[in-house]
Amino acid sequence: MADLMTLVRLEFSKAIRRPMTWILAVIFVGFMGFMYIALALTVIAAEAGVEGMEDFDIGGLEQQIFLPDALGFGSSLVVGVGAVVMIVFAAGLYGSEFGWATVRTLLLMRAGRSQIVLAKLILLALMSLVFSALGMLTVLAGSLSSELIAGDAADVTGHLTGELLVDTLVITLRTAVAVGLWALIGGMLALALGSMAIGTGIALAAYFVGDLVITLIGQLGAFGEWFVRLMPTYGINGLIMLNQTSPPDYSNAELVGMVVSLIVWAAVFVALGVYRFRRMDIVAASS
Repeated sequence: MADLMTLVRLEFSKAIRRPMTWILAVIFVGFMGFMYIALALTVIAAEAGVEGMEDFDIGGLEQQIFLPDALGFGSSLVVGVGAVVMIVFAAGLYGSEFGWATVRTLLLMRAGRSQIVLAKLILLALMSLVFSALGMLTVLAGSLSSELIAGDAADVTGHLTGELLVDTLVITLRTAVAVGLWALIGGMLALALGSMAIGTGIALAAYFVGDLVITLIGQLGAFGEWFVRLMPTYGINGLIMLNQTSPPDYSNAELVGMVVSLIVWAAVFVALGVYRFRRMDIVAASS
């Protein structure tokens, strides 16, 4: 019977050999890089007095892209783009097994269905951390480059302190958790429904539309406030807010509530995926 670490190594090997993994990585890094190039050029154009930009708030933009305040803005970009990329990756990781009928091969290795799910979850956690770290490195590189090009080069070395690196590490870990939970949602929906396309579609709809609807409901007094706390996005959004330059002053009870929300919703989606997968007719699902 295949052991868990063998399955993890197998999943990792499959992931790095799939063109989709590298395409998503290029899209992710390319988008992040393009954003910082565009923002730096905007600052340069405003400083040069380009026609039409006389009233542009250059100070606010510089605060967003120059260190140390750039970490909060950059982490928002990493989560915004990284969550979409990881939802697609996770849905493909689980859903493509049915489209390609490779799940039968896994089962022929005498791998338990729960083990298959767990091996992929371990890979998702690692990839969420890798993408988050890659994103935050791009933020640092983009911020430093922007300040060298459009700001005061003398300030750049002064920003590279031990405190900045510690803050970057903490923000990266929070970002990885937020991105990882969205990846888990996309992956478990694809597993439960036996389809990459359906899992991706529902998860992305929840990401783009669901969060907006929940925010609007949250404005409905006490009912809205409790409704928001019961949703999966409560803990995720709380983590993202902690990454900002001026984070909210959460109480201990609120922090505990966010952690509990993250754990409970992760368990709910994993239970859904495992339950559906264990009861699934693999021959019919992958035909």
